[in-house]
Amino acid sequence: MASAPQPAAEQPPAEQPPALDPEDLPFSLGRIQKAMARPSTVRLELDRPVFRTEVIGRKPTIEDILGPDFARGAASHGGMTHQEFLNMVTPKDVQGYAAFSNGEALTVAATSFVMQWALQRAVQRFEDANT
Repeated sequence: MASAPQPAAEQPPAEQPPALDPEDLPFSLGRIQKAMARPSTVRLELDRPVFRTEVIGRKPTIEDILGPDFARGAASHGGMTHQEFLNMVTPKDVQGYAAFSNGEALTVAATSFVMQWALQRAVQRFEDANT
């Protein structure tokens, strides 16, 4: 069975708070009214947005930004080159010869050796033919 809502009991009227004397307030209503009567120092221009911000904190120093050793300057000669990196990570036994890889360096060395030997033989035969 559903019960019908019961009529609310009549409540006594709320007591009116006591009237406050403006002299007892912790602030001055007169000063507030004078400040409100003055023209505003902030002029709002409706054609452009106005953004305001407040920063609370310590102003960073140059040491905070650049670090404690900023007087020493930048690293000498900039960053590492690719060849410096390769020299650092490649063992000396397998590093290439100048502009050549190890296989190319072997070919250059063998060709140079054969050319020198052939030239010496040619000079020797020329001298033998003239004597």
